[in-house]
Amino acid sequence: TVNTFTEIQNSPGSRGRGVFFGGNDPSPSTVDLFSMEYITIATLGNTIDFGILTNDPRDPASFSSSVRGFAAGGDPPPNGTVTDKIEYFTIASEGNGIDFGNLTDDRRSCSGNSSSTRGIVAGGYDDQSSANVNVIDYVEMSTVGNALDFGDLTRTERANSGGSNGVRALFAGGWGSPGTSTVGKDINMLTISSKGNAVKFGELTRTKSTHAGGSNSVRCIFAGGYMFFDTSLKEIDYVTIASEGNATNF
Repeated sequence: TVNTFTEIQNSPGSRGRGVFFGGNDPSPSTVDLFSMEYITIATLGNTIDFGILTNDPRDPASFSSSVRGFAAGGDPPPNGTVTDKIEYFTIASEGNGIDFGNLTDDRRSCSGNSSSTRGIVAGGYDDQSSANVNVIDYVEMSTVGNALDFGDLTRTERANSGGSNGVRALFAGGWGSPGTSTVGKDINMLTISSKGNAVKFGELTRTKSTHAGGSNSVRCIFAGGYMFFDTSLKEIDYVTIASEGNATNF
């Protein structure tokens, strides 16, 4: 599975790129990937080389402003060496990832979200302590420096996903305790411009983890994923971000 990062630049005159990075080659290979590729979203065609991540992480969190893209945390080789490194790149140009700072905790399989100025990283799995975390970090994307503590999710979880409308960020689902089938369906909510613990927004239509999240200024969708370790899903759920309540089938 390849982790992906996608950014649409909405500012006048921007080129509107999507950037993909990280992950590892399909089984049985265990080679982690450091390549970055991009597309121009308004056209059709194959990806083009963008650069490389210096940390070649598997399972990083991703988020962006309209100018910069970010990869945070992940599991670089060798396995079991989770990282707290944050890298950034300029979406409108090509080039390699650049060191930005560090998360407050080493982790992988965490989820990213953002407003136009602030990036959020929530949850994840710390291989060194063999435990999921409920930590929420934030960074100011126009600067460089280490992440700061934002608050906590309502439970420890990894492989969660979500989106934002630039004001609220949502994080949904994910695995609870490592090594079990404690997959959740709660949707957490926070206000990006403030700090504090997440609160419950509602619930997904069923438990799921390792799913894809996406959003515009109105709706957030949650697509695919696993119900348990070996039960995959193809359903798409959605919620209206400005309100609160349970997800509906899309």
